[in-house]
Amino acid sequence: MKLDGYTRMAAVVANPIKHSISPFIHNRAFEATATNGAYVAWEIEAGDLAETVANIRRYQMFGINLSMPYKEQVIPYLDELSDEARLIGAVNTVVNQDGTLIGYNTDGKGFFKSLPSFTISDKRMTILGAGGAAKSILAQAILDGDIIEWRADFLAKDAILQVAPAIFEKFAGRELVFTLRTRAEGGEIELSSEEYVQIIKEVTQLYQPDYVDFEYFSYKDVFEEMLDFPNLVLSYHNFQETPENMMEILSELTSLSPKVVKVSVMAHTEQDVLDLMNYTRGFKTLNPEQEYVTISMGKMGKVSRITSDVTGSSWSFASLDEASAPGQISLSNMKKIREILDEA
Repeated sequence: MKLDGYTRMAAVVANPIKHSISPFIHNRAFEATATNGAYVAWEIEAGDLAETVANIRRYQMFGINLSMPYKEQVIPYLDELSDEARLIGAVNTVVNQDGTLIGYNTDGKGFFKSLPSFTISDKRMTILGAGGAAKSILAQAILDGDIIEWRADFLAKDAILQVAPAIFEKFAGRELVFTLRTRAEGGEIELSSEEYVQIIKEVTQLYQPDYVDFEYFSYKDVFEEMLDFPNLVLSYHNFQETPENMMEILSELTSLSPKVVKVSVMAHTEQDVLDLMNYTRGFKTLNPEQEYVTISMGKMGKVSRITSDVTGSSWSFASLDEASAPGQISLSNMKKIREILDEA
């Protein structure tokens, strides 16, 4: 290992940390990449953290890695946080970028990169533990999506407003769909018309979600109360079939000019899938300014989830762990498919 006046330092900071093999690994990496650097382990007391971070800039270090107990304590001393670090509320890597100290959390990215051939599609994912690494894995999976849907129906109705502040704080800066999927349309909650509208109004007034899902045909009697909402996703879900009056359903939803028309129906035959894709293409052609989201559920309908560029459907839905609808594709697999389809 070369050491001279131009050698830049990096370190892992924690307490305890003297047992770490990180210096061995990183110094070998410096050698392999011909990087003039030296990596050491710093076991510091909490009172020395601020000075340690200041030394990154003072001595023009590459940066530091952090372990317990400093992953959260370091945040006030940094200039910027990456999306995942901000979402998780913990940092394991600080990079000195021309004097600006940026905090990252790489646990989630590292986890998914270590499992290139593994998919959690149609599986329930269990994370043993609730520490920083567990939160990182969940956060990275979320960040890999474009829009986040908060399925508030998985909570008791009295708990929704209690949990809402944490949800909107964690996902600040991300597009979010607020959804109360009722049991009548495949969800987890039963609400009267009054309760349904009241919860939507309260959440919207307090937190202004980017999109609000409204089950139009289930709560048609109170739709007039939603006319002032500019961000409605008017939705229809049928877990039993693709109804014969699919064109009439799409026509009625389109005539109301919501922000998004969303239809998700069960496919039993190839023709069910082809019909919905064809209807979507037709309606989008006739109404180019209207956003559509259409999905054929079930194994046979998976193709509808990856052909949005052809049919004119704006979104698809992917699962983090347990699928919330039949035929839903895991987020990791959806990313791979999209990468292939987006290749020049």
